[in-house]
Amino acid sequence: DWESANEDVAVVDSKGVVTATGVGKTKVTVYITDKDGEEVAKLSATVTVRDNIKEVKITNIPEGNKLAVGQENEFNRSFVTNSGSTKKASSITRWTVEPADGATIDDSGVFKATKAGKYTVTARAFQSKAKYESWLKDSETYKEYVLDDDSVEVTVKASIKEVKQVDVSTVDVLFDSPVEDAAKNI
Repeated sequence: DWESANEDVAVVDSKGVVTATGVGKTKVTVYITDKDGEEVAKLSATVTVRDNIKEVKITNIPEGNKLAVGQENEFNRSFVTNSGSTKKASSITRWTVEPADGATIDDSGVFKATKAGKYTVTARAFQSKAKYESWLKDSETYKEYVLDDDSVEVTVKASIKEVKQVDVSTVDVLFDSPVEDAAKNI
């Protein structure tokens, strides 16, 4: 016979197939009997049902999706879990930026670019840090570990730091980062 200590978390059928019914932990036990119906062994296992993120959405996007070189932006995310919670989840969110050459984003969603360009910021939800690390090593093999994702494109532009008049017809313009074709783009 099979038994679940808390059927609000998981139920188990006569063949030992466990089905999650809610978030939490419970103990599933099988009672093994001999041909006379006498109990000869009892085995138990703890079952944990996690409230994973079902949908993730990037928030705190800069106005117009534009930032200056060197300007930090702390992206955030909202989510909905499988149980409908928007406040607490069992899973984690990790951030990436593409291309990685010229910009960084940390685990908290703090983005900063060192050069102008278009960057795609992505938030991905994972059940655990271990599944995230597996995905990080081989994103194609472990693509099913991504519970949900959301992306936003940000344009980072160079800014003028200083303008000095050299003479009546000449100015020197100092930008905060390299500007391609500056003469024709001013």
